[in-house]
Amino acid sequence: MAATTLHNDMVSDQSVTPAPTSSDERPRPERRTSRRALLAAGGVLLAAGLGGSAYVAWELFADPLMDPAEAAKGISDLKDAWEAGTPDPFTPHTVPGTAIALLRIPDFGADFEVPVVYGTTNAALSKGVGWFESTAKPGEIGNFAVAGHRGSHGPFVKLPGLAVGARVEVETRESLFVYALDNHPADTVVLNSDTWVLDPVPGQPPTTKPTVARITLITCAELFHAPDRAVAFGHLVESRAK
Repeated sequence: MAATTLHNDMVSDQSVTPAPTSSDERPRPERRTSRRALLAAGGVLLAAGLGGSAYVAWELFADPLMDPAEAAKGISDLKDAWEAGTPDPFTPHTVPGTAIALLRIPDFGADFEVPVVYGTTNAALSKGVGWFESTAKPGEIGNFAVAGHRGSHGPFVKLPGLAVGARVEVETRESLFVYALDNHPADTVVLNSDTWVLDPVPGQPPTTKPTVARITLITCAELFHAPDRAVAFGHLVESRAK
């Protein structure tokens, strides 16, 4: 305190600003620490930004979710099996991931065609759209329910954008079934634990006896992995033998 007061008195009496000392010219320790902290924080944010960009790039462009080559092979194998007269693949003895039908959605483009595969395991969904084996077969009275990935190469990446009335075609060895959607998938979002969408008559008690052939299409509500699901419901409007 005495030294500080004395110094101030000297400045006041002489009306002279003292020249800076070498210690005044150097950055104060606390300033240097703050600068380092800011640089470190900037580095962390930059790394986080780059990491986020890399993750987005991986999800959008590198991670196919459904392998296009496996899907194409499934389609080819299924058509060969149809020509060979192989028995109905909709049986409990079918190996999960085996192609059992073909699915087309004209609003996705004239060349859109994916295999419907047996089961909904991760391995099965990497080969096509997975059929919930506890639900009805294509064209049957009840609820034919399938699930598919989104992501950049997912078969259902555009599903939430479909409108009421959009057509969904399902081809089996002997028949072609055409369904029309009853709802906007983007407006029907449920949790992945809401299994009522698989019931014979979705929205009604599980014991309700179905009288109409229906279809249910399920995918992630968001482009990336999410616990919510967007769901499309439809009913059979046409069927014809091949």
